[in-house]
Amino acid sequence: MSATTVMSMDILLNITGASIGRCTIVPDDFKEANVSQHVTIIRCINPEIRRFIHFLLISPYGQSMIWSRQVGMSREGLSKKVLEQFQISLPPLAEQRRIVAKIDELMARCDELERLKVERDHKQITVHKAALNRLLTAKDHSDFQTSWHFITQHFGELYSVKENLAELRKAILQLAVMGKLVPQDKSDRPASELLKEIEKEKIRLVTEKKLKIGQLTSDTKRISENIIIPSSWVWVKGVDLFFITKLAGFEYTEHINLLDDGEVPVIRAQNVKPFRLDLNNLKYIDLKTSKLLERCALTKESLLVTFIGAGIGDVALFDFQERWHLAPNVAKMEPFLDCENKVNLKYIACFLNSPLGRDEIFKHLKSTAQPSISMGTIRDIDYPLPPLAEQHRIVAKIDRLMTLCDELEKQIDAAESKQTNLLNSLMASIAKSTPVKVTLELLSGKEPKGR
Repeated sequence: MSATTVMSMDILLNITGASIGRCTIVPDDFKEANVSQHVTIIRCINPEIRRFIHFLLISPYGQSMIWSRQVGMSREGLSKKVLEQFQISLPPLAEQRRIVAKIDELMARCDELERLKVERDHKQITVHKAALNRLLTAKDHSDFQTSWHFITQHFGELYSVKENLAELRKAILQLAVMGKLVPQDKSDRPASELLKEIEKEKIRLVTEKKLKIGQLTSDTKRISENIIIPSSWVWVKGVDLFFITKLAGFEYTEHINLLDDGEVPVIRAQNVKPFRLDLNNLKYIDLKTSKLLERCALTKESLLVTFIGAGIGDVALFDFQERWHLAPNVAKMEPFLDCENKVNLKYIACFLNSPLGRDEIFKHLKSTAQPSISMGTIRDIDYPLPPLAEQHRIVAKIDRLMTLCDELEKQIDAAESKQTNLLNSLMASIAKSTPVKVTLELLSGKEPKGR
């Protein structure tokens, strides 16, 4: 394997696979090794030019040459013959030295800028976490206002970092479901009275055998002991608010045949995203099959939860008027009949997507080869339920604040795009030289052969 022996100062270039174009210089003190068929050796006749050639190959110019001339149908590849004919813009040796020295100088500055940016971002994230923690743990209204005032005073600095923006979204939801986002109104009808009406309706449906209440988990846990909510709110279990069910595996095997087109769209786990449904790549079943499994049909506003597989625990709102159906990896949380005006489902979705709600969803997670959430766990979730009027106010406030977050994110993206455009303009304005062009073959030795 002498033709594949790596020597110090060689340039190594990946020529196949997803890493094609990755390139490095072998250190001067390197001892001994060989390359596989996925790596080619470029050995410069004059070792002094190797750093310039290396920089050229890893530059956008060099990478575009590599990717535009690759061969192979199922796997990217670059042949030795094609590589040897690469046109290299070669400056005089003295200019090469100046170019390499300038690149080293500028890369050192880039490293320092990156270090400073990481340091700045880390400080912003640390300060922001402390500010949000103080906001979330505020003991009274005065403490809350002080914490919020600090955030508003430093808003521009804190929210120039996307990580902080993601944390802000979580904090908004957390504050909302703890009763701290909007003020309580003493004229609101208490949630306890609302719950009595829902319970009365549920008992009627069970008595008339129109509804069967599922079981809770055997190891019920309550969070009400640790979280304080306003006096007009109540803690309530999911089983007391919703009819919660799924499509059983045997039912799927016996009845369901998913089609690329049909009468009734089917919601699968891949269609359920936080807060929303992704309607790409829908599958269908026929209406006759859907009616055989009426319990798992989607005919009214509900919440959908993925309980197994990818995206486990994601919660989305279903609010279509026409008939849809569940796949076997998605559960539905359907308000009891005639109780649609007792609970704002958007509020419930906000809770289940909040940090507090996420903890509730996963509190009984089954740690198996394929983690899953049981229907008992979903029924066992504790909800902090505000009066209906306050639910509406909370949802409206969340919508406004999330819109603000979207705008902030656009501003961050625009600032980053502007910086990129400025850099591209700067590079384009640099005077173009026309150095002599030679092929890579002329700059490399005849050996090693076949590589």
